[in-house]
Amino acid sequence: VMVVLTYWMVGFQPIAWKFFYFLLMFFISVTMYTFLGQCLVIICPNQLLAQLLAAFSNQMWTIFNGFLVPYPQTPVGWQWMSRISPTTWILYGLAGTQLADSDVPLDQPGASTVTIGEYVQSFWGYDPGFSWWCILIVFAYIVFFRAVAVIALTYISFNKR
Repeated sequence: VMVVLTYWMVGFQPIAWKFFYFLLMFFISVTMYTFLGQCLVIICPNQLLAQLLAAFSNQMWTIFNGFLVPYPQTPVGWQWMSRISPTTWILYGLAGTQLADSDVPLDQPGASTVTIGEYVQSFWGYDPGFSWWCILIVFAYIVFFRAVAVIALTYISFNKR
């Protein structure tokens, strides 16, 4: 219900496949974070350490996801961090479908008029054709976190006798 209300209230494009893309990306993002939490609970000896690692991971992913500092402007030595951040691909997919192909004009003071799509593609480097790959990349993170959790559950035990 929240996704349906939010999508239309924000004013995203009223195109069916873009709405369902948004819904799917939201679902797999929540699933990814859930499996990350399960993975951390299994591999950590206590809840406090799992919470600290989750907060640290989330903070690093937020810093390097390409929103605060766009990928083209990220120093070359740190671009790898942007590419391993799952939130990079979540934002890339959502912005790529909603903004990168938009033909709405964007008025920039003192500059020529460009469309929002051209601005998003040049400033953030988002390609609207790559959005479906973002779904697969986030799904790969889901599989990775789940696999690590299952393997860790098999081999790690913090029980003391």
